[in-house]
Amino acid sequence: MSAAATAPAEAALEHLTRPIAALLADSAVTEVLINGPEATWIERDGRLQQVPASLAGAELRAIARLIATLSHSDSLDRECVLEGRWRGWRATVVLPPVSGEHVSLALRRHRSGALPLDAWAAAAPPAALARLRAGLAGQDNILVAGATGSGKTTLLASMLAELGSGERLVCLEDTPELPPLGAHQLCLQTRAGHNLRSLVRVALRLRPDRLVIGEVRGGEAFDLLQAMATGHRGCLGTLHADSPRGALARFEQLVLTSGLDWPVAAVREQIARSVQLLVQVRRSGAGRAIGAVTGVHGLAHGDYLLSAGATIGPIDTGNSAATP
Repeated sequence: MSAAATAPAEAALEHLTRPIAALLADSAVTEVLINGPEATWIERDGRLQQVPASLAGAELRAIARLIATLSHSDSLDRECVLEGRWRGWRATVVLPPVSGEHVSLALRRHRSGALPLDAWAAAAPPAALARLRAGLAGQDNILVAGATGSGKTTLLASMLAELGSGERLVCLEDTPELPPLGAHQLCLQTRAGHNLRSLVRVALRLRPDRLVIGEVRGGEAFDLLQAMATGHRGCLGTLHADSPRGALARFEQLVLTSGLDWPVAAVREQIARSVQLLVQVRRSGAGRAIGAVTGVHGLAHGDYLLSAGATIGPIDTGNSAATP
């Protein structure tokens, strides 16, 4: 969509969001959560707080429609749910009756550029960061795991920014969250008729040096695993899990959602051969932290053989101009 075509929608959004304009302009605010009229919350410096700003239901519906237009999405009409992007914000909208009586709007701010990987080291010993850098340089297949809002995408962007400009990155996302990293990065987004599984197949024909999936959460896990197992080194992805072993169990489950008729033992054996490194991230006060960098070294008695994880300290992954 051209700038001329989007200008009316942008202007309308600018007008409709005036009641929360100060929040959107505050670089310390990383999330704006609206659960209906008179129910607006923000995350500022890592802490949730309620604020008096509010938007009426009709305004929230209009905002949702405009964001859907700018995101080229028809999911509001099909599912009453939208995952889109507006300026530097990732937008998630849920309409009644799915959201109950009121429209729900969640805006999460994303950094305009990648956080340097060194910023994750804080004041802790550099062993874990050195292991992660070695894994990137050695083209290990790496999964980044953590809870919602733990900093998975932020760390993934830091890792990608560490790579040389000579590597061709093909990144697959449902909602664009990874920052632009240069001419060597090609980003594909899901649309009607193209889910992440079909995009993996397309990506493998585009001569990637690295295949990157912003969030693995379905049957595309099998396609990613097959890419890893057939020689596509240096694959990267994130998934939701609360520990390194939990990440491998979650990856197993997602692989099996593809309809694969394999025994769990066979899936586990392929994962153990194909994934070399797990990175666990977590929230830590007002920032985010790498909890562990853990190597995968095959199977022992049917279970994953993992190296001891190394821990490094918390960082601030906010969007202010200050360095962490």
